[in-house]
Amino acid sequence: DPTNATSDKEACDARRAANLADGTSNWPQWYDTQADSSWGDMRKRWGSRDYWQNFYPTKGLCVEGLQSWWNSGQGTSTPQTCAAAGHTWFSPRYFQEGQWDTKASCDAGVCSASRWDWALAKDPEACLESGGDCNRYCKTCEAESWYWNSKRMDTAESQVCVAATITNSSVCSEASMTWYQDIGACVDVSNDGGNCRDRTDAMVHKCSDLNGKCSDKELKTQPWYNGNVGNISLLKCYENHYGRCPDKDVCEGGGSCNDWTYEVWGGEGPKCRVPYTQGSQWGGPDTNWCWQNGGYGRWDDACILPNLSQQRCAAKGGTLVSRAKTEAACTQFEGCFHTMRSYITAISETQCNDPEVCSEELYEWRDVLQWTPGRWTDARMEPRTWEKRGMVKSNSWGKVLSQTILNTLVDDAIYDLLGTAYYNEAHCSIGPKLAAYFPVACACSATSDKNGDQCTGIFNSASASTLWSSTLWKTLSNKQVIQSPIAMVVPSANAIAKSAGEGDAADFNIGFIPAASQELCQVATSRRAATFEDLSSKCEDYEIVPNGEGYIVGQIVGSGMTLSGVNGGSARVCLTKEDTVPVCLSKYDVPDFSRGEADNTPGVPMMLPVATEGSQYCAQVDLPTDATSITLYPILRRADISTPVPVKMTVVRAVMKLSLESKDLFTTSVVTAFKASVAKALAGGGVTGLSAADVVIDSVCDDAGCLDAGGFRRAISGGVTVKFHVNAPEGSVDATAVSDSLTSPEFVSGFEAAMKEQGVEVTAEVVGGTTTETVTDDWQPSIFPVWAIILCALGAVGFLALAGGGVCMFRR
Repeated sequence: DPTNATSDKEACDARRAANLADGTSNWPQWYDTQADSSWGDMRKRWGSRDYWQNFYPTKGLCVEGLQSWWNSGQGTSTPQTCAAAGHTWFSPRYFQEGQWDTKASCDAGVCSASRWDWALAKDPEACLESGGDCNRYCKTCEAESWYWNSKRMDTAESQVCVAATITNSSVCSEASMTWYQDIGACVDVSNDGGNCRDRTDAMVHKCSDLNGKCSDKELKTQPWYNGNVGNISLLKCYENHYGRCPDKDVCEGGGSCNDWTYEVWGGEGPKCRVPYTQGSQWGGPDTNWCWQNGGYGRWDDACILPNLSQQRCAAKGGTLVSRAKTEAACTQFEGCFHTMRSYITAISETQCNDPEVCSEELYEWRDVLQWTPGRWTDARMEPRTWEKRGMVKSNSWGKVLSQTILNTLVDDAIYDLLGTAYYNEAHCSIGPKLAAYFPVACACSATSDKNGDQCTGIFNSASASTLWSSTLWKTLSNKQVIQSPIAMVVPSANAIAKSAGEGDAADFNIGFIPAASQELCQVATSRRAATFEDLSSKCEDYEIVPNGEGYIVGQIVGSGMTLSGVNGGSARVCLTKEDTVPVCLSKYDVPDFSRGEADNTPGVPMMLPVATEGSQYCAQVDLPTDATSITLYPILRRADISTPVPVKMTVVRAVMKLSLESKDLFTTSVVTAFKASVAKALAGGGVTGLSAADVVIDSVCDDAGCLDAGGFRRAISGGVTVKFHVNAPEGSVDATAVSDSLTSPEFVSGFEAAMKEQGVEVTAEVVGGTTTETVTDDWQPSIFPVWAIILCALGAVGFLALAGGGVCMFRR
């Protein structure tokens, strides 16, 4: 009875004391529904004090017993025993309104400002008036939710109500509030929305009273803000660094930096930032020093060390840093990022932006940390989708993946790949060496004629050693590339399908025929050389590319490549031009491919449109259907590969000095430009009947000496001297006109203009006069080389072969 609560408590306590005295039980027990109790058992079982107040807004209850699901009960603990004792059994239940339990409320959705707030969801106008959301956190002054018993989700609104005019416990109890003797205050913590039990003499206190940073020191000392009284903790106000921004101005007045580790790792306060200066073998920074010194490498450009003073930090090569509050502070650190792996390499900005050091496609110089400006979104209703409940099948019958079979397939595939790798490694390592022993012995031995049949067979053909094997699948839509040290091949989808036939994949092999082997056997068989001087490398030794009549019209400039497993279609092929092969640029300046004959020796030029890509010649090649393999060589040839007719002509010789500064003497493009510019300048001087093919470069020299025209210069500056001659066939070109034009001032200006048109800017000077001589250009029979295979693909290799009492050494 609410009107007799005090006497009920006295009677309840008296009966409890009597039961305790005779050992019957420790029941009944008094529970105050308006205040926390030292007993607290009711709260432990059925929730907070506010829960009971929904049923008994009186001052207390005399509880005769309890029954719970985890034990058999205590005291008068069943409805039957309760009724038999003359008491009332109470089962505290009440109906709670459903949330989003209708299609209408589901279609209306949730409020974006607080998606789990049902009150805002069922009142769209209140949602729109609630403000909005910010994409970042703001610092707010809030009550610690783990200390505060509040019905509200938003702890920033937690409050206490203090009635300052109430000065004793009895008046406080009559006001349905709680008296705290330790602070001498009457306090209500029911958090009923700020009404303070409708008392006009009471004041509501919230953590927001202390401003956003909880920095009001005078208010902060008051007990209802930060105090801990009796068995209840009050607001416990603290500065929350990850709070909700209160409005648009605060939200968009700042931003956030993703350097949160400066704040939460290793305790609060500044951290010591020591930039990495050494890289690891994997391309990223070397973090071992960092971990050994108790740091962490959260940001890969630097090691972060906590709990160091400025002096100790400086001694380690670092500076103290705190969490950035502005965009400038956030983006002050930059680094070189790997665009795919996202780590930062310990290199400088200059190196990172240098394409010769770091690939432009894989590395970029950018900010280490990212700044996100504040962006406010007004509150709005976000609809949800209503799905009607229904009975559906929870199980279905179907095929399942056999993990055992899958594991077997994967294991077999891995073993096949490993076996292929081991096979390729052994084949690439041993094959070329074995293939070299016989031709070297035949080329060097003074008694090779005694083994004529064997040596003749070796000299009259070229054998390819397999360097690379690759399986390409005809079902793949992406381009598939066969990459090897000497060539790159990209077969068309049609070529892969033709080679695969009825199968799912095609197996291709790339073979290797070293360019040096041609030079070896060309010298050894034509001159039967036995000394190192006779075997020194000359560009003439690589002139082995004939036309259809056997006349030499070009030279190889790299090793041969044999592609086996073909059956028609086409492929883009890139062959490597080797720096170790001297080039006769005075004779040959047109890049092309030569297809190998049946014995793999170079055949007639293929007359393909070849593109020069770095050190490679690339072209689209039709693959044969009448053979399972094709051999290709990178070559330089004459523009006109027809056999010349013997003709009497006058040769006009001259010398020019060019202001050309580069690391190469003459590249192929410069040779082409030079010859065309000489012909054009002579035509401008009145000479008719000449073409670029009539201009022949004899030598190219710089201050360090004369080298092959395609060689690397030893002195980049100082100009280049070019000795050349012009062929003037008798009866068609006036040699006197050629000589006069070469020594005229107009020739130099015309030559410079023609070079500039072709992208080469130089100043030129004709040194001295010209000389002439009459010659007959005789037809020269082809010199068919005899082939041997030696391993010269990857650097300098030496072979020794004992021949009688001496040693024959071949070096590349």
